[in-house]
Amino acid sequence: PAAVIAGPGTGKTFTIVKKVISLIKNEGISPNRILITTFTRKAASELQTRIISEFNSEGIKTELKDMMIGNFHSLALDFLEKYPSLDETFLDSKVIDQVVEGYLIEKNIDLYKSIENYEKYITYNHAKEIKGIYEEITNKILDVEGLLNSEDPREVFAGKIFMTHQNLLKEKKLINFQMILRNFYKLLKDPLRGEEVRSGIDFVIVDEYQDTNYIQQEIAFN
Repeated sequence: PAAVIAGPGTGKTFTIVKKVISLIKNEGISPNRILITTFTRKAASELQTRIISEFNSEGIKTELKDMMIGNFHSLALDFLEKYPSLDETFLDSKVIDQVVEGYLIEKNIDLYKSIENYEKYITYNHAKEIKGIYEEITNKILDVEGLLNSEDPREVFAGKIFMTHQNLLKEKKLINFQMILRNFYKLLKDPLRGEEVRSGIDFVIVDEYQDTNYIQQEIAFN
């Protein structure tokens, strides 16, 4: 493992591009066995453009579709589609953004309000606080069953909010960005499917690593 620490405009993207070329030309690694994850789609698009330009300059014959370049969520979706689980139906689900998710919560707020201690713990901007609880549990990979069985009423409440929100999304055949990462993390932890994913990757590059949260970090190292 190696980390490149540098400020804006100092050539981090240039370094990634040159590293990819070096891996292919000097170490014999196939382009389709290099995974590069970025923090945004815009950054992924920039990397794709610069890598293809460098491929052309170096005479490397490969197509962009043969490479694994994208943000965490797009790459996670690609792998989840390639290595499906029979007990998961998320492939039929529609990916929603935070605006749509907030609207969904507001339209179904009575589901959440029926949870014990709701008025005690949710006091302001209900949709935002509900999403915040769901995101924290997902991003920190907290044990939901452990929360539900906790002696701390706040943890029990958080677990119930999580389950209520997740069940609502599944019922509506929707999936949010946190659920994508959570499902991908579970895929990597699966003894058979996880090993299949890892066996197809020789080198991983994480752009803007300082912006990753805990679950993204665990995905990168698994």
